[in-house]
Amino acid sequence: CLLGRRVVGAASVSEAPWEWQGTRCAMVNFKMPRGPNSLVGNAPKPEERDGEYVSKKALRSAAGSVSLRVVANAEADGLARLHPACPLLADADDRGVVLLVLEAGSDCVLRACAASSESACPAGCLALSEEQRINVHVAEDQTASFKAFEPPRETSTDLFDIELEVRLLRRGGSPSERRGRCDEDDDEDDEDDDSDVDSDADSESSFPGGECVVDGVALRASLRHRLRDCWVAAGELLCVEAVDTRDPDTTHVLRARVASVNSVDPASAAALFPGYHCFRGAFSVEDTKMYVHAEEGNGFDTRPHRALTVLNQNPRDDSERRAASLQKETIAVVTSDGETFPVHRSLLRPCVALTRHVREAAPGGIESSGKRAQWERENENAFGLLEKEKETEKETIRSSTTSTSFSSKKEEDQTNSVRVPIDCERFDKVLLWLERESLGLALPEYDVHTAEALVGAADALGLASLADACRASLGAHESRITTHAWKDVVAHNRGGGVRVVVDGMVLDVKRWLPEHPGGDRIIPAQSVNVDATRHFELYHSSKESFLYLRAFYVGEIVKEDVDSIPRVVNQVTGAIDPPASQAFLDQLREYTRGFRIDNTKERAHVRAHLGVRS
Repeated sequence: CLLGRRVVGAASVSEAPWEWQGTRCAMVNFKMPRGPNSLVGNAPKPEERDGEYVSKKALRSAAGSVSLRVVANAEADGLARLHPACPLLADADDRGVVLLVLEAGSDCVLRACAASSESACPAGCLALSEEQRINVHVAEDQTASFKAFEPPRETSTDLFDIELEVRLLRRGGSPSERRGRCDEDDDEDDEDDDSDVDSDADSESSFPGGECVVDGVALRASLRHRLRDCWVAAGELLCVEAVDTRDPDTTHVLRARVASVNSVDPASAAALFPGYHCFRGAFSVEDTKMYVHAEEGNGFDTRPHRALTVLNQNPRDDSERRAASLQKETIAVVTSDGETFPVHRSLLRPCVALTRHVREAAPGGIESSGKRAQWERENENAFGLLEKEKETEKETIRSSTTSTSFSSKKEEDQTNSVRVPIDCERFDKVLLWLERESLGLALPEYDVHTAEALVGAADALGLASLADACRASLGAHESRITTHAWKDVVAHNRGGGVRVVVDGMVLDVKRWLPEHPGGDRIIPAQSVNVDATRHFELYHSSKESFLYLRAFYVGEIVKEDVDSIPRVVNQVTGAIDPPASQAFLDQLREYTRGFRIDNTKERAHVRAHLGVRS
């Protein structure tokens, strides 16, 4: 199936001061969010240990990551530099090279070695070139957490091919002219690097004397030498020099962008098989195919790409083979909101409602057992209108597709497609479930909101495993809902739990703390073992915050204990904070009315997925 495109170097910005256009700006009380405001975001489920609260920060050092301040690297050999005493060098190979990635996650893999001197890389620092900083999305003087990269063991890491697009970054001259320009640049004020690139690349006056012509064969040889022993990621940028074929004394600076990488032949069936998604891999000078061509403009891009001509370039030539493989192996699933997902037919086999479409998409179509043909031959004399009946049956099937939930068609190009009564957001989650199930991986765990949305989609597709998992999740949520004595909530929190009380509702928020936009410490520090309704009004008054209450909800404080819950004491004045406003309480109770239980009953049952009591 087609999954979302990845972004190189997805990293968070640190809280350290940073430079912008030569001006140092101190960011006071600036905090980036740690993850999406959702129970099913990018952050992994935090480890839980009995009797203690586990902070994400406390687990970072245990995972082997080291916080390092990024400094400039003066070396031009493509290797980052670490202080010789840095613990990350313990994972270096026989040549003293260690592979690094951002602890928060990055596609680009850095190659680093020990610095030759303290001045080259001070203690607690990582020296990166400008190119490396761009590829991992970090800035000079920024502090970020790095860890040793561990190649995956379950999949192939050697690249089958790599495609690079090149464009002119800076027009060259003779060596003396280039040195003169560098000296002039050093005397100018610092400006944003991207602005420099754009001004050089976009201005017609940047290319006096016509276009620049370079040889593709020599360019590929230079890139192969540059990428030797490297891990390469899609979207990675490289700067490379190339000699002008018309003037050997002129050397241009080109920008090469990695357009795509593949660990298998992209025109083979393996490239379409569920689970295949190659975004980086190890480059082999001997075995990896390399495609290099000039970057092409589009209707929205008016920049002068024609300023660069690459002779003997070798763009991809497998488009027809890839299109034929795509047509043969996939089904185009069209969602109710018009989005199209090319999905490998084997991935859809567990969906009973799509059985006919999967069989029709198989090479050669539906494989018959031969029993119907035998029956037709035996009854040909009694039923002389068999051929006419066949045509009538086909016409009935074609006409019925307009009135049923699932319709299929084969376009003129013989592409198989089926329309499903599910929107793209839910179908995307269904695909993730199907892929992990087919690969034998751990299946996703859904909160009550997601389970409610997916159970109908699973039923419509006939996907029993997902439907059962969603109902089990809803049942588990229902089984947790009960009434609680105040002393039991306090005892639970003292044992390492994090349950807060808002308007009498007991909310278990421990597993969500690492994703809390306000940080993972503020709730345990201020809102447990007190009535947190006032805090909730002050910091979460928008309806967006209400969306997650049902997922956290585990019941109600018993009626006789409601008035005994301590109120929040103002840490400055020592006075008891006022209660939440009546307007906020009315809004909160109206939103939660459908799933809250009666706190006067010893045990209450709810149907969480229907939002009604029973």
